[in-house]
Amino acid sequence: AFYNTTLIYTDKDDISDWNSNAFDDNLTYIHKGLNLSNIVKKDNLECYIDETVSILNYTGDSKIVEIPDIIDNKKVTVIENAAFFGNKTIEEIKISNNIIYIKDRAFKETNLVSVNIPSSVKEIGVYAFSVCEELESVTFNEGLEKINISAFAACHKLTKIILPSTLTTI
Repeated sequence: AFYNTTLIYTDKDDISDWNSNAFDDNLTYIHKGLNLSNIVKKDNLECYIDETVSILNYTGDSKIVEIPDIIDNKKVTVIENAAFFGNKTIEEIKISNNIIYIKDRAFKETNLVSVNIPSSVKEIGVYAFSVCEELESVTFNEGLEKINISAFAACHKLTKIILPSTLTTI
């Protein structure tokens, strides 16, 4: 039914009755339980706005992407699951100092070369930067508390990291 669909947004919390055969292998994530009227597009960023802003998806083709501090007078605090997944044009991401959480597979399989994780980020999700084959350097700043399993798996060019003293869970 849905060929080549990568992300789905739904207001349903329970999708157990959906036929999984309706989607092909390109589906990377289903965002459930959303108030669909809170989804807006700002400069190639699909965002969910409530008390704060979450980046749901990037639809552009720039090599350098900047996550803004504020959208619609609200802080941008989360880069959601699979927001940049598989985007092969992006080489550099400028993460705002308001981001608290980089969720699962947010940058998986991108062509990022280097990443600076600002001190505002407390947690990096599962597979968040995995299979970034061009990733050579990551700067972790004080403030980071948790790096989830396989967050940087299969980043073969990433050979040296310095972890912050605030990190309590890997």
